[in-house]
Amino acid sequence: MKQFLNKLVEVKIIGRDNFGKKTPGKFITVAGICSFIGPNKNLDIPLQATIGRTPFTLNSLSDIKFQEI
Repeated sequence: MKQFLNKLVEVKIIGRDNFGKKTPGKFITVAGICSFIGPNKNLDIPLQATIGRTPFTLNSLSDIKFQEI
């Protein structure tokens, strides 16, 4: 997990509509500097990545890829 910290990464997450509901079958890609990867014990999230200052819930580490410049 440490190989992604402070690196430019891409994360593929489930898209949401204007009301915040998940849209099945639609994904968006978020890119930025990864500052945290690990469990969030306060919210009971098994794997979370913080890109920029925004936390994202992940299914596995394979959801994270290095961004090519």
